[in-house]
Amino acid sequence: MRALAVEPLPGERATHDPAAVWHLASVGHNGGPPLDEHVPAWGVNGVRSYFTWRAARQKAFSGSRDAVLRRLRRAKACGLTYEQYTSYLLDTGRHLQPEDVDLIARIKASGPAE
Repeated sequence: MRALAVEPLPGERATHDPAAVWHLASVGHNGGPPLDEHVPAWGVNGVRSYFTWRAARQKAFSGSRDAVLRRLRRAKACGLTYEQYTSYLLDTGRHLQPEDVDLIARIKASGPAE
């Protein structure tokens, strides 16, 4: 297989490493990535449910500026991340207080929120 060095045209700035070497693809190949090795973020099936859940999560974790700042202050007071605090709030409908030591310890032990 031959290799071809890519050089910028006269008058153009190099936007890549000029030492990069590109291999010519075989006949019938478009030069794209192999399709059988790539697994998208939503897995092999379920593209619709992935985007539905992603949109629902974005909507749940967003809100007015004041609501987000209030949750952030309360999360910091409890020693949690915004995502952990908001997840608990959305699951139970209850605002955590710094006095809820056992609950906060359980949330921290469960790992970081995604």
